[in-house]
Formats: sequence, structure tokens, C-alpha cells
Amino acid sequence: MTWEAGLELLQRALEDGQARFEVLLRSLIAEGWTRGDLHAAVDELCGRPGTSEPVVDELIELDTALTGWCAPASIIRFPGDPDDEGALVAHVRGGG
Repeated sequence: MTWEAGLELLQRALEDGQARFEVLLRSLIAEGWTRGDLHAAVDELCGRPGTSEPVVDELIELDTALTGWCAPASIIRFPGDPDDEGALVAHVRGGG
């Protein structure tokens, strides 16, 4: 999937509701999108003209879960992430 196609799917899924978004997010991760890829997508989508305020709010929430600045149980997990929550927090916040 191209970068632009992934961005469009993310934006549409956010507009359509949380359940669809969760499925898409898991699909992108399964396709090999990394934490860094999703973080960059969030930045790009937030800066696009016409992105609605509710979508920006959801993107900011997503970014918080990607970067680990949330409760450890809320961190989005990727393949290879540590199982231990303390190690996961250190890994994610450290940019690993």
C-alpha cells in the first residue's frame, strides 16, 4: 500500500468511527507499518487543510498511544515490542 493510500484510509477510518479505525490500524501494523511510520502519518494528517477538529483530536490521542505518553496498557503494541510494561514504556519513549 502506498503512503498516500494509507493516509487516506487512516483519515476515512477516523471519520467513520473507532471500530473501523482499530481494524485498519491493526492491518497497517500487520502490513509492516512501524511506530515511526504511523507517527509521521499522524503529523501529516494533522497538518492537512480540511482535517476536521474531531479527526485531529483522535490523531493526537493516537500519537499519545504511539509515543507512550499514556498509561502503559494503552500503548499500541507492535511486533517485537517487549512484553513487560516497564520495558515497553522505556522502549517506546526511548524511540526504540
